[in-house]
Amino acid sequence: MKKSKLSLCFFLFSLILTQAQERKVLTLKEVIELASSKTTAAQVADAKVKTKELEFQVAKNRQLPDLKISGQYQRLSSANVNLKLNNSSSTTSASSQQNAKVNQLMLGNATLSYPLFAGFKIKNNVALSQHLLEAEKNVAAYSKEEVAHEAITIYLNLYKAQQSQKLIQENIKRATQRVRDFKAMMDNGIIARNDFLKAELQVSNYKVAYEEAVSNEEILSYQLALLLKLDENSHFEIKDKEMALIESSLNEWNRKDIKAMTAQIEAAKNNVKIAKSNYYPSISLMSGYIALDLQNVLTVSNAMNFGVGVSYDVSSLFKNNKEVKVAKSKVEELELHLNQLNDQVKIEVKSAQTNFNLAKEQYKVYQEAVNQASENFRIIKDKYDNGLADTNDLLEAETQQLQAQISETYGRANIVLKYMDLQAAQGTLLSTNKN
Repeated sequence: MKKSKLSLCFFLFSLILTQAQERKVLTLKEVIELASSKTTAAQVADAKVKTKELEFQVAKNRQLPDLKISGQYQRLSSANVNLKLNNSSSTTSASSQQNAKVNQLMLGNATLSYPLFAGFKIKNNVALSQHLLEAEKNVAAYSKEEVAHEAITIYLNLYKAQQSQKLIQENIKRATQRVRDFKAMMDNGIIARNDFLKAELQVSNYKVAYEEAVSNEEILSYQLALLLKLDENSHFEIKDKEMALIESSLNEWNRKDIKAMTAQIEAAKNNVKIAKSNYYPSISLMSGYIALDLQNVLTVSNAMNFGVGVSYDVSSLFKNNKEVKVAKSKVEELELHLNQLNDQVKIEVKSAQTNFNLAKEQYKVYQEAVNQASENFRIIKDKYDNGLADTNDLLEAETQQLQAQISETYGRANIVLKYMDLQAAQGTLLSTNKN
């Protein structure tokens, strides 16, 4: 029986050791890098940018000339060919050609056209695509910042859960030893059973809090692994050095959503110009080559041609006015939205800066609270040992000390979180923390 217990203990110890070895040390920098490159949101953003780049290339290709080549081969059934030429001296020849047997036609054609002027439509289409590409790049950067901020929040909450476990574990050890001591004292009639039960209840409360922290860590580890495209069963270890205290000053904005909106406004202005281009005619330079063979009747080769083509939609003088107004209205709408966004960003930056300063001040208070709670526990412990304080006072002082330690740990993590909130509000989250 003892052997099986020893084997079970050894197995459990090995399992715990194996799990500890499988923990991956994860830094804040790694979280940001993975979030901005490996997450689904980041990959979708990159795919959209690639699409806009291809659309930009398509728009640029419209500046190039069009070359079309076509060929035909047709079988003719009992074709009646009457070739009339103003040549009175070749009556016999014409008659023989008229009665010639014709049963096939071959035709080759090559056409080259180059747009000389299209009311600046092609130029503005290229500029439109370029501005849309710029907007999409900024939207992608903003999306990556958002998912990085989400990953950072999970990461810091995971740190809080891990630190809570460590602190609670220490208290469980101390409280468990107290239960043993109280049991002996109760058996010897030194203390009442009620005091022993209070000590046991405190251990139970600690264990419940510990299990909650373990459960939180499990959920947060899964969320983080899933978000960063890591093994879903990964468990992470976060070092205390990642929570180094941060001092920060307010930086200049670099909000990608504002840049994206600005680029969209420029694209909308190009749309106005494109709408206005319908008022102008289109002029193209054209050149071509034709080869024709009508069996036994006519052969044409080296038939080069060139010229200028002009087209104009007269109805645009009456219809296009509304399209121009719609395009202008969209510009005004986007400009108003940009003003609204600027005001919103000002509020976000101000709030983030205030909350960051508050987190630093709160942490100072938490540090003082730890010292006060520790000193209070020491005094109450001395009093209890000397019979000047009861069990309730002792257990309450210990609980207050634990709560103060947890609050200090959370406060340190909150400083990092509020700093990251500030960086996100300023639009410098990725640029600042990737270096």
